[in-house]
Amino acid sequence: MEIFFTVLSVALTQIPGLILRYIPFSKLFTQKQKKQLLNCYILFFIFQFTVLYIIALRISLTPSIYRIAVPLGAVIYLCINCVILKNMFFQHAFVYGMQGSYCLVLHSFVAILLSHFAPHLTVNKQIISQSFLFLLLFVVTAYPLWHFIKDSFYLKISAEYNYHWNLVWFIPNLLWLSTVITTMSHNWISSSVQLIARIIMGITIFILWKCVNLDFKQLEEKFTLKSTNQLLNIQMKAISHQASTIHENDEKLQILRHDFRHHIQMLSTLIACKDLAAASLLLNQLNDDLENTKPIIFCKNSVINSALLVYTSKAQKQHIEIISEIDIPQKIPWNSNDMALLFANVLENAINASIQQPKEQRKICITTRYDDNKLAIIVENYFTGEILFNNNGMPISLKQGHGIGMRSIASIVSKYHGHMVCSHTHDWFTINFMFSNRYASNEEHLDKNPDIF
Repeated sequence: MEIFFTVLSVALTQIPGLILRYIPFSKLFTQKQKKQLLNCYILFFIFQFTVLYIIALRISLTPSIYRIAVPLGAVIYLCINCVILKNMFFQHAFVYGMQGSYCLVLHSFVAILLSHFAPHLTVNKQIISQSFLFLLLFVVTAYPLWHFIKDSFYLKISAEYNYHWNLVWFIPNLLWLSTVITTMSHNWISSSVQLIARIIMGITIFILWKCVNLDFKQLEEKFTLKSTNQLLNIQMKAISHQASTIHENDEKLQILRHDFRHHIQMLSTLIACKDLAAASLLLNQLNDDLENTKPIIFCKNSVINSALLVYTSKAQKQHIEIISEIDIPQKIPWNSNDMALLFANVLENAINASIQQPKEQRKICITTRYDDNKLAIIVENYFTGEILFNNNGMPISLKQGHGIGMRSIASIVSKYHGHMVCSHTHDWFTINFMFSNRYASNEEHLDKNPDIF
């Protein structure tokens, strides 16, 4: 029975690592992947338990075997994460290095404690004590640890593809590996020198954490500045476009006013001559001329309308047909700047994709519905090429510098807890959004932007 509990305690030491490695990627796993992940965890747990139990029966467990089994098991669990959630190896590896270093520091405190206060325990009892005290220490430090990481880059790792993960993942992994090699012996940690080396490693990891976190904040600031500049550029283009349109319409109205008296005389003559068909044709022509002087208005929200105006004009210059049915009021429960940027990035992507198609097949359809403080948006564009999707169902580009627009879109959707679904069927790429005012806080998200026109 003692062997059973010894082996079980070793297997259970993987739980903290599983939790810390799962949290940053939890939102990316689909329900199917979560089930696969759980099944793989259970299968490997049983396998690891069985192998360790056989070793314990034949040659008995030792501190050396313990130190090999724990990190080796963590590597296998890491491989399971990498297989199920693909294309994110470097992020997985970085999290593994940070988690491994943190757990190693906790193990070190427990080991030095046991070496001073319980040196005469049997090996099995030492392993059981080491494992369960480690788990207890993790539980005790869980709340301050969560308070420390909840607002850091740790929860944003899965959303940031452009960071240099291919380099930075080496630092925590090589650091804890070098520390283990230089401080471990055949026995548990028993000297203050070993403990100090582990503490220095922990301090170094903490500094690395702060540096990466500061780097992420700078990236977010640059991203926010880029988005703001993009919005201002859109608004300036919209103002310029509307000013040009107003000038053109003013010239057309002057001509219409000048010719209005002649048209009335012609209309009177046609009616007197009972030529109703010609009179009707003249009225229709006058109506068309008046319609051409109307400003282009897609929706009542002036900020969103400016984005739609700029990008539909851009699409028309590329001979892309625009079919729109848009219903968005002036006041909405979300920040209009964010919604305008959403439309801007979606339409920018749709235009870039449409340009790659033959001119006769270039088409973009925009449909929105606003009801009961809920906004649904559907944008479709014809595209016959291949589209790659990541594990979160978002389209990705392998070209350097691309994908910033989708990052902006994902950021806005996440900010307002919206829903986004992308699909590519029958040569039509479709992106659907759904926003509810349930998560639109009056203090933080309510549209407070003045009309820019």
